[in-house]
Amino acid sequence: MNTFLKIIALIPLFSFVIALAGCPRTEYVHVGSNWEALSRLDPGEAGFKVTGKVIPATAELGEPLRFEVRSEKPGRLWILSVDSDDELSLVFPNAQEEDNAIRGGRTVQVPAEDATWTIEAAEPLGESLVAFLVTDEDVVPEDILDRDADKAIRVVSGRRYWGVATKVMEVREP
Repeated sequence: MNTFLKIIALIPLFSFVIALAGCPRTEYVHVGSNWEALSRLDPGEAGFKVTGKVIPATAELGEPLRFEVRSEKPGRLWILSVDSDDELSLVFPNAQEEDNAIRGGRTVQVPAEDATWTIEAAEPLGESLVAFLVTDEDVVPEDILDRDADKAIRVVSGRRYWGVATKVMEVREP
């Protein structure tokens, strides 16, 4: 009988552990179809590991930002952002830096430490979704993202290899 009571006493603990194991990844309130589509990008079997950081993850208006990206494979780096108004922007490459080559297995910083340009936190205030997309040499974001008349982005058929990581950052008043 004593063993039975011990087992009964452990049921809440097991329930809690099972519930934690089944918890989905953090979900954010999607502000629109661009945010939704970018957050759900999945390269599937053709994919490889990409990691990215937004530094700082919470920034004040006008504060300089930088990104750190590491890709398992070499390719071309594209940094895309969907802001709190659901506007999609290509942050990198840009007019200041068109060379978006990235070597596999190495971390790159955007902008580079010796860059003569910066990226600053800008309006609109609120959360933005930043995607770090690395493609092989022959793939551009348009091969992966298709924008229709409603500004929505959707994944289209797999092309070559690519990888993606996403991070949410926040822009606040100073």
